[in-house]
Amino acid sequence: MKHPVLLFILTIGLLAVVSCASMQPVDKAQLLRTEWERWQNFEAQGVVQLTDSGLTLRKMFVLSKTPEAMRFDILSSGALATNPAPLISVYYGDYLAIQCPQFPKVEILAQMPIFPEKLTNYGIMQDSLFAVYADSIINNQELNLEGLQLKFNSAMQLERIIEPKSGIEININRTSKGDPDKVKLTIREKTYVELLIDSISYGNAHLEPLPPNPKVELPENWEQMLKSLLE
Repeated sequence: MKHPVLLFILTIGLLAVVSCASMQPVDKAQLLRTEWERWQNFEAQGVVQLTDSGLTLRKMFVLSKTPEAMRFDILSSGALATNPAPLISVYYGDYLAIQCPQFPKVEILAQMPIFPEKLTNYGIMQDSLFAVYADSIINNQELNLEGLQLKFNSAMQLERIIEPKSGIEININRTSKGDPDKVKLTIREKTYVELLIDSISYGNAHLEPLPPNPKVELPENWEQMLKSLLE
């Protein structure tokens, strides 16, 4: 009879230890710092799906980001093929550049002031942005950045980006490890872009900047032109 009693006591003791450990306060600042640093340098590959009114186009993509810049390429063939040619490439660092040989009109987007000023000043997820806005993210699990609403989960991971003025929204689904496996950009109800991520790695990304687009004078109705390009 002594052994069952001893086993019972040990079980109760183990449960107590686990319970106490789970009650330790979560260091959200450290969670946010770890997550922030993780996304300073990464490369993701997979399939991009562009859907408009029920019609879907599927292509391979490569997304690379360093602390200084990011680049997104939609490829005409698989990422592992010999010298896959990009259908469209977008580079964002000190400047925005777009290359789209098949549809050159799209390249005028690079001249339009479509990014909030704060993003241009601080860069994308840069350390200075963390220093300025960490408290707001930790306390509210969200950040309002020049009209952009960034929402975080309890693990301090970015899960939604909303631009109320245009209605554009980005939703991020993650694996059990916390890596994104699906990113959906909704432009309107029947028009959206989905990134289905096959692989992602951190810390070894390298990218080649695109040359700046030639300067053009934007017409006064550039906002209407932007809307027509997205339709």
